Amino acid sequence: PFPAPPTPPPPISIAATWTYPYIYGFWERANTAIPAVEVTYEATNRSGIDEGARPMFVVVPALRNVRMAQTHPMVSSPNTLTLTLTSNFALLASDATTITIAGMAGATAQSPLPLGGADAASFGSSGEWCNCSGNATLTMTLTSDIAALTD
Repeated sequence: PFPAPPTPPPPISIAATWTYPYIYGFWERANTAIPAVEVTYEATNRSGIDEGARPMFVVVPALRNVRMAQTHPMVSSPNTLTLTLTSNFALLASDATTITIAGMAGATAQSPLPLGGADAASFGSSGEWCNCSGNATLTMTLTSDIAALTD
């Protein structure tokens, strides 16, 4: 499950004090308080999060509905793995987002590994396969954005 919804941030206000050195013909310091005003903000979507542009509004990034399936369970058979996941934030290529699948001990493949499916193009249609120290990993780097809360 996703973490609890974020708590709205408190109102933000700004106040100032104006200090000036000369007053009524005398050289001395004087201060004038400038009353506080509440800050207005841009309540727009940012990274797929409503009000994500609002200052001090933060969420914990999370994945849900992470599912993986294969086409063949037999040893030495060609196999296709299908990964489905949902995030509570937009996956943005400009953030250098990567997804890594690890723990596939004993699996082998050539790198780069071709990707298929509806969002394959979002990852440049291939991922980097590594048979590293007996722990096979597949790393996919996002090349185009994927909206928040989509499979």
